[in-house]
This record gives sequence, structure tokens and C-alpha cells, in this order.
Amino acid sequence: MSFEITILGSSGGPLEGSTCSILLKPANISYHDIINDNLPDQVLCIDAGSGMGKLTEIIHQETTTKTSYCNFLQYYPDCETVSYYYHPNVTITTPFSNFQPGRPILHTQNIFNNLQNYLISHSHLDHVCSVVINSAGFNKNMSNKILYGSHYTINAMQQHLFNGKVWPNMPSFKIVNLNYLESNRSERIGIYTVKMFDLSHGEFNKLTEDKEDAQHHSNSNSNSNNIWGKRYDRRRSSITTIPQNTSGLIIKNSEALNHHYLSSAFLITLEVPCTTKEPPPSILVFGDFESDLTSKLSRNLFIWKSIASLILRNQLKAIVLECSNCKEIAANELYGHLTPKLLIYELKQLEHECKQLDTATTSTEQPLLGLNVIVNHVKEPIADPNQESQLHDPRKRILAELNKLNEIEKLGCNISIALSGTSIIV
Repeated sequence: MSFEITILGSSGGPLEGSTCSILLKPANISYHDIINDNLPDQVLCIDAGSGMGKLTEIIHQETTTKTSYCNFLQYYPDCETVSYYYHPNVTITTPFSNFQPGRPILHTQNIFNNLQNYLISHSHLDHVCSVVINSAGFNKNMSNKILYGSHYTINAMQQHLFNGKVWPNMPSFKIVNLNYLESNRSERIGIYTVKMFDLSHGEFNKLTEDKEDAQHHSNSNSNSNNIWGKRYDRRRSSITTIPQNTSGLIIKNSEALNHHYLSSAFLITLEVPCTTKEPPPSILVFGDFESDLTSKLSRNLFIWKSIASLILRNQLKAIVLECSNCKEIAANELYGHLTPKLLIYELKQLEHECKQLDTATTSTEQPLLGLNVIVNHVKEPIADPNQESQLHDPRKRILAELNKLNEIEKLGCNISIALSGTSIIV
């Protein structure tokens, strides 16, 4: 069995409108089936940087031209066609092309009326803005929207977004429900089992400030009573409010102890009927995160250890993860993201764990051979006015660099770049 992924958004900014969000469903179930048979358990939305507006654009494009389209491929002089960015083993689809033309908003509403469950990796605006704005158009009589995430993510959304100031308190009106997921525990959501893992998405503040800046602060605030605290130590995360549908227990978040911003990865397994002989397929979707090399933690290593057996049993259909930067930059300027070299480093750690798990056979010389790696969250370059001629497609550059490193390290992965507006089967 396979998954069909519709990439509502895959950009890492700073352009708005196509930031990270994907729709996930079984490949053998069509959106017509989901709408006509009222099957909200079949669809998951992972992150919500893009939503109803982007889906409306996709449906309009597919019903009009019967082709897959990504607007970002019009923005650079060296862009290629859609198929260039996907590995040949990944099937590009147009799941909305047979919808009735001229009614894209209606089709979008019908799909969202049959979408119940969201997985939110973290509360940064580029991953949640659409579910906030779209909530004004949710029909709670059709499907009750449930947002799942870590304690830190859900608390932040309640306190800082659905707070009656930035946006109406939709949980209090039962328009959306906010639900906690516990790290490293499996939970049934619709027809899927979801296991959430903790990620590090950078530090809140640098360990130390520039000496000149620190001296300036010291001179201008001699009593040291300021918003940063004494000696300008790094900020610690605050414990936020508790969603209305929880027990009210305050749970201290791990990132408040080690200064790392908490993001999440989701291992999603399709629970197949007992009569099916195939093992249940899984897909691993990451929120924004940094390499263990950068964080000096072992959160990613824990994930690789957890999924190595799925790789060896050929149950993991794909890994969706970020590579924000098309060039190597200093660690203190990564802001919790990956570069091509750091991404390949992490895949090497996964390869090592697979080999450690199966040392008795020679079949694991290339345990990642054929593994689909789908790269998202690519940032658009900020052009220097004096270097306009050097403005190139960052997706093309990242794909070329990753393919080169993939070959050098003999990983054998099938690497693709996720394009906003496209759909694929893995």
C-alpha cells in the first residue's frame, strides 16, 4: 500500500502563501470517495502553513490544465519542469483533475469538510497561519477539527494565537479542539497510528552575547533589571496557558530546561485490515529541525534508532524533512535548520543504525537503497541588489548538492524536492 501526498506548501519563506503543509491519504482512496462517502478519518493534514487558499489554486490549475503546477518554478531564470525535481521512482499525480471545472472553492470546502485531523509540528507562523485564518470557514457540523501537537506547541497556539486578541478563541467556540500528543507514544488518529518525536529547532538565545553588545547593555542598564534578566542570560521558555479540553495539569516542557525550541516529527503508520498480508506502511514527516551536530543533543539519533527496523523491513515509504539553505553557512546562522551536508550527515547516522541492527547479513551494505527522501522548507534567497545575476533556483541547487553527496556517500537514497502545488505517490 502507498500514500498520496498533496503538497499544499513547501517553502521555508520569506515569501508567504506557500509555506509548509501537506495532505496525506491512502493512495487507493480518491478525494471523490472521501467526499461522497464522508470519510474524514482517511485524511491527515501535517502542518498548516498553507491551506484552503492554496488547495483552491491547485484544484483550479488541475481542472483547467490537467497538469501538475508549481508557481515557484516561474520565479527564477534557471528553473526546470516539475518532473525534474522528483526522483523517477516517485509518481507525480493530479488527484483533482477530474473535478468539475469552474468550482474550485466549492471543491475545497467539500474536502475541508471531510478533513478532521491536523498534526502540528511547532507553532511558528509558517506552520500554523492557515489553520488560524481558515478556522473562520470551518463547518463544525461536518467535521470537528482536532489539532494535535506537543504540550509546548498546543499551549503556544492557545495562548498566543487563539487568545481572543490575535484571533478569536476558536477552542472556546468548539470550532477547533486542541489535543496533546505525548512524545514517543503511539496514538490512534483516524485510520493511522501516530508516534511523535521531539526535535531541536535551535536555541532561544545564543549562549553568550557579543562582548561589545554586552558591555553596551551593562553600561545602559547598570542595575541589570531588564527583560533579559541578570547578565543577559538566555531566555527560558514560559509555561503557557492550558487548552480548554485538557485536565488543567501544568506540565513543564523539556525545552524550558535546555533552552532548545521544541519541534516535532511524526511517524505515521496506516493501519491496514487484518486480512491484508502486506505489512502496514509508514511515513516519517519532520517539522523544522537542526542536526545533532549543531544542537549537541541526540534527539535525531533517537529517531533513527526507532525507525531502523522499518527500513530493514521495507515498511518506510518516505522521509519528509527540511533542507532550508542551499549553501553551507556558519552554525550560529542556521537558526535551527539544515544544509545539504548536515542532511546527509543525518542520513549517514540512519544508515549506521540500520547496519548496527542487522550485522548478521550482507544485505545491509546499502540499507537506505531506494528510500524516498522528500526535501521541503527550502528558503528563497534574499537577493543583493548588486548580485542580481547570481539569483538562482535554490531547489535546483539543493537537489544537485544532495545528489552529489548521496553518490559520494553511497547512500542510494531517492532524493526529491517537494514542490508547492504538486501531488505524489510514495
